[in-house]
Order: sequence, then C-alpha cells, then structure tokens
Amino acid sequence: MEPKEDETIVSNNQFLQNFRTNSYPPLLTEEELIQLLRISEITDSSPHNVILNLIRVRDLPRIHISKKLLFPLNAVFEWINKETIWN
Repeated sequence: MEPKEDETIVSNNQFLQNFRTNSYPPLLTEEELIQLLRISEITDSSPHNVILNLIRVRDLPRIHISKKLLFPLNAVFEWINKETIWN
C-alpha cells in the first residue's frame, strides 16, 4: 500500500530535516548547490548555466551577501517541494 501524499510529505520533511542538519551548511555556495541538485550527473550543460536558468525561469531562491550569490538551504528544500509534481 502506497503512502498518502500527506504521509509522503511528512516522511520527506523528516528526511530533509536530518539531511539539512548533517550534510550542508545553512547557506550554500553555487558549487554546493550543484552537488546537492546533482546537476553534473543529469545534464551535459554547464552547471553554472543551469543554476542561472533555474534562477531566471523557476525562481530558485537566493541571496547576495558581499556580492556573493548564496542559496539558503531551507528555502532550496521548500523550492524543491514546491516544484515537485505529485502525480
């Protein structure tokens, strides 16, 4: 029996909470985000260009600190959850 969507989201949230606290800092660099999203594994395009496209087209959350582009980990996970198609 497959879990209901609400149960899946709860279990995903529990997984993500553990993942957040153990693997990555609260603010990701572009390289850390590329690793997290496994961009190099799924495309032949330049990972930097993929990130720029996600910012422009999919509104990937980011902040600038001292002219450096950073990605808040919690916001990235929320963005992933929002962009996920639950069919």
